[in-house]
Amino acid sequence: MRADLSAGTLNFAVSDLLRKLPNHGVGAIVTRDTWHPESKKYWEVVEVAPSTADPTKLSAWGYQYFKGERQHPAPKRIASVWKYGWLLKEQPGAGLSAAVLQQLSERQAAAQAAGLVAGGSEAAAGTGAAST
Repeated sequence: MRADLSAGTLNFAVSDLLRKLPNHGVGAIVTRDTWHPESKKYWEVVEVAPSTADPTKLSAWGYQYFKGERQHPAPKRIASVWKYGWLLKEQPGAGLSAAVLQQLSERQAAAQAAGLVAGGSEAAAGTGAAST
């Protein structure tokens, strides 16, 4: 879904990154290429507004994180969005969500195999038999 725009040779402004994403990047995680990775400093974008003067430029607001902790209770305007050197970052815990979904699908398949849960077409047939 997302192009890998985080390569070190590419320079992007936040405006360039977000306008190519669905919903103008709301929910995206962006970071600067000059911020040290161990600082875990990034912005979570929660609102985007196109500029009235130039629709290709966007203003963005979000939550800033440092060492994985939110710095402010309310969203702040993201500074320097038109400067270059911004990168998209993976969502924290995205791998965990995929693992949890995998476990749930395995549990559901095991339950269906054991006959504890009816499948899609079996469920429809089972409800008809139960009501008679």
